[in-house]
Amino acid sequence: MARQNLRSGPWKGVLDSPDPFDDQTEPAFLQDAQNIYFTDGEKPSGACARPGLVTSTAAILTTTAGQAACAFTMTSLGGTIYRFFATNGKLYRLSGTGYTTATDVTPTGVTITTAASPAGRIYMASFADELIFTDGTVRPWRGTNLAATPITGTYIDIDGAAGAWTAQGPPVVYTGALFFIAKSVPGGSSVEAGVGLVWSEPFQPDVGYVQTGYANFWNLIQQSADPLYCLWATNSYLYYFRENSIGALAGAPNVNFSSTASADMVAVGVGCAAPASIIQFGDTIYFVDSVGRQWSYTEGGELKPIYKQLEGQIAANPSYLSYPAVIAQVAISVVVPQLNVVLMGGWSSSPTASPPLAPTTLYCFDGLTGIYFGRWSAAAASGVTTFDALAQMKDAAGSPIVVAYTTGTSMKINLLSLLSANVWTDNTILPTISVQTQRLGYSADNVWNATDVGVVISETAAPLTITVKTPYTSATTEATAMAANSSQDGTYRVAFGMDVVQARGIQVTITPTTATSQWVCQHVTFPATPSKAKVEDY
Repeated sequence: MARQNLRSGPWKGVLDSPDPFDDQTEPAFLQDAQNIYFTDGEKPSGACARPGLVTSTAAILTTTAGQAACAFTMTSLGGTIYRFFATNGKLYRLSGTGYTTATDVTPTGVTITTAASPAGRIYMASFADELIFTDGTVRPWRGTNLAATPITGTYIDIDGAAGAWTAQGPPVVYTGALFFIAKSVPGGSSVEAGVGLVWSEPFQPDVGYVQTGYANFWNLIQQSADPLYCLWATNSYLYYFRENSIGALAGAPNVNFSSTASADMVAVGVGCAAPASIIQFGDTIYFVDSVGRQWSYTEGGELKPIYKQLEGQIAANPSYLSYPAVIAQVAISVVVPQLNVVLMGGWSSSPTASPPLAPTTLYCFDGLTGIYFGRWSAAAASGVTTFDALAQMKDAAGSPIVVAYTTGTSMKINLLSLLSANVWTDNTILPTISVQTQRLGYSADNVWNATDVGVVISETAAPLTITVKTPYTSATTEATAMAANSSQDGTYRVAFGMDVVQARGIQVTITPTTATSQWVCQHVTFPATPSKAKVEDY
């Protein structure tokens, strides 16, 4: 029989599935990938290594792993950029190139939680040139004089009588007003704890709510009396999330908001209890549900279960779905603007620890299409062991950059390097970068008898480790640190022998052993002979 080339790549995403028979329907998808992204989620391209993580020199004290932490950037109306970081009862203002300086600006007269998750998660927002701060355990407060040391902190008065109250999740700004979910309320309040929305007057974070002369509240129980966990605001809607449903409000908030606003159900059976997991890219909202699975929703469109692209990960780790209370606190997401991707960490790395630990694995999706790009994690021994705090901030030049923080003792903020910085390792340690093809040539009617040679094309000279798996061989190493050969067209080629039993479903995993520049894997190919199945094969 004539030989044919079996080829995988270029690719446009990852479809991680334990079912070998669904591979053939998506030829432009890998089965697994680690620490890579694709330049275009709509058309095939090479698999590109992500930028590295670079540590700052400013150490920030935390008392224990799992400590609540939050990073936040706000730009004042005058253009001044403030970068804040909160943990362990302290608020720091970050400055210097790479955030080398952390100045303690904790205001007097207000309290910041020292509780570890899941007792509390810290949230910050900006409104009317003020820093809005809440942690779910003490009264929300607003920060002013943001350039001072310390800044000024003033509690937000919900009822005009300094009544004790707390908020669930972060506040949001909708049609000029600052909205909170009331987690607890003063005794005798008209606001129902857990289901009550309260909001300020436009552009006045300290005025409104249920203060004397105001009735800016809505006990949202018309469709369900289940607790509210999260809010998200766009130009068109105020979305509210319960554990198993999502709704949307439209209209201008006023004293008659509950009777004049339109309320629509976005989803029933799917919700979100993890406020830090909600993120928006363009007009698409990304979040994890109550058991940590990833979803997307585009306004005017449909809810999409994007987690189905990584069902292989869930099938291999069914306990991921078993800790909803932990997921509600540790799940986290962020947009990486220079790569147009969304990173989502849904599951705790140690849910039974006390306190539970944050994710060590982030799942990468194309922000435009929701196509899965694979798993991201930091290199071992790099100093980043968990992603307790994850946020988009601005560097000294004003460029958006992602910061990551691992809690526990005296830790440091880590920055995801910009592409222009040419940093591809995590604090000089090589992360696990790999691509794994689908089961090539696997079909119900043909057996592909692989020959003994394959070729990998990359765009750098990084030596490669190549392993091959078939139904008869498990992760056979075919090349260890094999150097690539250059070519006149700017690509690099590695030809490797395959010492495997001839079989269908050849699967190849390719890993660079160095990262002196960005590694790009274009494709892998090898010749094979198709063999028609015989009667006795059925």
